[in-house]
Amino acid sequence: SAAFGLMGQHAQYVYVPYEEAVGHMDKHHVQGILAFSSIHRPGNSDHLSEPLVTRDFVVVTLAGNQETIGKREDLGKLKAGIHPDILEVLEPQLKEAFKGTGSLQEVSNYVLLSSMLFTGAIDALITEKSIFTHSLGSVPGDAQPSQPVKFYRLFDPVYPKISFANKMLRDRFNDAWKEIVKAEPDRK
Repeated sequence: SAAFGLMGQHAQYVYVPYEEAVGHMDKHHVQGILAFSSIHRPGNSDHLSEPLVTRDFVVVTLAGNQETIGKREDLGKLKAGIHPDILEVLEPQLKEAFKGTGSLQEVSNYVLLSSMLFTGAIDALITEKSIFTHSLGSVPGDAQPSQPVKFYRLFDPVYPKISFANKMLRDRFNDAWKEIVKAEPDRK
């Protein structure tokens, strides 16, 4: 948002599955999409930005659970839930953890996933920390979303980029992004 602001642009966020986003960019409905190296397949008309701020993917469990998760492979013994978009990004890192276990449940609603954690339907939730925190406000009170939770950081950093349809827009964005990173080195 800050980089677009420096360009005199306002970024509007539209959350759709990745493949749908690619279709919207192909039809010129959007000028760019958030791209992860694990799912993005660069094309000829692709103009990728500089790497952006790392995404904070975590495993969330209820603090009252006796399980301790020290490494990704420990997830294979738990019933875990994940959003399909998060799975698409983390799949290379999760491959071994759930090899042949079938204990990873895909649910395409972040609030429902959080509710499932609080009600015990799943033991662990694999998500982005900011998404989890945001979804807490919508979890029904019956699920008791005020229960304490533990966060486990088991994943290698993932640096998304923006895939722009227009090279000039990408170049302007990169220049603005470099200014922000130079002014705020902790941002990266």
